[in-house]
Amino acid sequence: VVLCLLRLKWVGEKMIFWTGPLFVILAALLIMGVIYVHFAHSIPFYSPYTSFGGILHLVSSSYISFCILFNYLMAVTTKPGHPPTAQQLGWTTEQVEALKQGHYHKLSFDFKWCSKCDNPKPARTHHCNVCGVCVMKYDHHCPWIANCVGHFNHHFFILFLFYLSLGCAYAATLAVVPFWMSSNHTIPFDSVVSRGSVIFSFILAVSVCFAISLMLLWQSFLMFTAQTSVEFSNNGKRRRIAAESGQKWTNIYDLGAGRNFQNFFGLPNARFWFMWLVPFGAHPVGDGVTWQVKFATLPV
Repeated sequence: VVLCLLRLKWVGEKMIFWTGPLFVILAALLIMGVIYVHFAHSIPFYSPYTSFGGILHLVSSSYISFCILFNYLMAVTTKPGHPPTAQQLGWTTEQVEALKQGHYHKLSFDFKWCSKCDNPKPARTHHCNVCGVCVMKYDHHCPWIANCVGHFNHHFFILFLFYLSLGCAYAATLAVVPFWMSSNHTIPFDSVVSRGSVIFSFILAVSVCFAISLMLLWQSFLMFTAQTSVEFSNNGKRRRIAAESGQKWTNIYDLGAGRNFQNFFGLPNARFWFMWLVPFGAHPVGDGVTWQVKFATLPV
């Protein structure tokens, strides 16, 4: 029974991996569909594009749409980051064998060995069973981007969630009256977009806004507390074990909400906090191998 369950798990993981491009295509089509209805029907319904209100809607909608598509593309195409090999780290055969046996390594007190990849595994690195590789600061494998969410694309993923939830809320708000008119067939409907498209677009925008907003809140919590989804689960266990022995466990990577936010988006200082909103303006701090910790910066 156990072997059958493991086999089914393996099949499921491979299905997620091979169907990933289909999820990306589907997501892109749905996003583009809502954007089309928004520009072709919702905005002109209230204000012509030649009016001041129409221009404001056009500019703001264009920026949000661009940020959605840009960050989605970057989340899909940016490699999350994979740890260097023992050879790239310059380790000797003796050091590798010592690490495989779980002995202390002089370069780090938290390097482990991944038996699946047969390579060193730095702190905060975890193996993705879907992709079959280790990922630095691994959060999860997302089928909707056909990619792992890790150190180098996590900020693109959160920015995509942010702009997608914002865009869906914006599109749904403008589409409320058109949706009601489209649903009521006794009201004349004159548009380049069909009634069904307006109805589907509104329902999709509301549903996605609700679901994505919840995920955005969760990911924001992890960002401000310097954790990943995997680490949150592991940290909870460490906290309970420490409490049972009368001790207090501390997340050494948590440098405070403000500093965590700056490091996550690679902001130079607090004065440039707004740069995370600008495309091309964010890049995470660090190489994914060494990490800033409380009281010192050490390879951990």
